[in-house]
Amino acid sequence: MNKFYSLTVEEIKPLTLDSVQILFNNKYPEEFGFKAGQYITLRKEINNEEVRRSYSLSSSPGKGIEIGVKHVEKGLMSTFLTKDLKVGDVLDVLPPTGNFYLDTNNENKHYVAVCAGSGITPILSMIRHITEKEPNSDFTLIYGNRSRSSVMFGQELQKLENDFQSQVFVYYAFSREKTSNFINGRIDELVLKNLFHNSKNLASADAYFLCGPGEMIDTVNSFLVDLEIKQEKINFERFTANIKQEKTKEILSVPEEIVSNMIISVDGDDFEFQLSSKGKTILEAAMDEGADVPFSCKGGVCCVCKAK
Repeated sequence: MNKFYSLTVEEIKPLTLDSVQILFNNKYPEEFGFKAGQYITLRKEINNEEVRRSYSLSSSPGKGIEIGVKHVEKGLMSTFLTKDLKVGDVLDVLPPTGNFYLDTNNENKHYVAVCAGSGITPILSMIRHITEKEPNSDFTLIYGNRSRSSVMFGQELQKLENDFQSQVFVYYAFSREKTSNFINGRIDELVLKNLFHNSKNLASADAYFLCGPGEMIDTVNSFLVDLEIKQEKINFERFTANIKQEKTKEILSVPEEIVSNMIISVDGDDFEFQLSSKGKTILEAAMDEGADVPFSCKGGVCCVCKAK
């Protein structure tokens, strides 16, 4: 259930000043089959601490194990991957998983993706997939960045646009750089209104994929719902937990301490303990009790440790 495999780093390419593309030598093709949009989890001991982080696959299914990593300030794993990782290094990797993916074997479909920064990674996998497997489908991408120099996979996207001009359409939005022929500003409601007004087919797409910061996802999702687009057509993957929701939970939380009797079942083994509402999370407490709980982020974003 929670088995890591050792994969060797085969190639590292710089994408921007603070991001890299990493290609692994996949010795386990059966275990590492995936759908376009899914992610893998890396495990590494850094500063005497076991660190796990999830990264979306940018390669298309069947075309290798490739990820794009952007450096995050004070991020242990991203700092290691972007600054210290070397070709030939071996990392522990969990097989692909995730519910954010493109359905396969479709024809004559129109997909729309809205992403920002490193949110392009799973979207690139989807674009590559449709150009290889769905010649009659179209893909429209709305991609937000600070500037042109911060665009991850910029050359690859340009090549895809050039090679598949009738299939792939990209709109770039730059929040800190004013450039002609591009959108100036963040991806917000006004930007979306202008785009959807000028391109009528955007509102009739078969599926929407949103990937990036929680605030952007909430803005785009609300905009699409207001257009009477069904929620089941909208798929999203967040970088981080929603800060506004966290603040709301703090305000509404009960001030008194509540101690609960917990039973955690993992792979047939039960772990019983008491948990304070003012103490650790269920995941952290279960790990302290010795439960081999699957997790990737500890932040409630990746959904690996979701329970029933």
